[in-house]
Amino acid sequence: MSNHAHLNRRWSVWWGLVAGAIAAVFLYMPATLAMMDVFDVPVPSATPHGLRDSSTEVPTSYWGSWLLLLAVLALPALALACVPRARKAAWGYVFTALTLGGILCAAVISFEYYGFAPT
Repeated sequence: MSNHAHLNRRWSVWWGLVAGAIAAVFLYMPATLAMMDVFDVPVPSATPHGLRDSSTEVPTSYWGSWLLLLAVLALPALALACVPRARKAAWGYVFTALTLGGILCAAVISFEYYGFAPT
């Protein structure tokens, strides 16, 4: 009887948290940058924002590439949510992957858009 109870145990949310962090750092960032390189998505100028021409705008494809891969990052959680014993792990994954992915996305966009040099 105890073996049967052990097989029905739900996966811990910690598995999802760890998997989400690994996916956000080691898959999302390199995949986004590689996709932008493959499809020649124009990136903002490295010139600091204050020294740049104000008429220069960032193309929509730049923003779309970040958002598209962020949505793709959430897909494993959808697959995990279909399995009843993995739903807690799916919530942990989606929370960590989207939060950490969003923070990394905002940091890289900030460095690329505003520049890294002090003004």
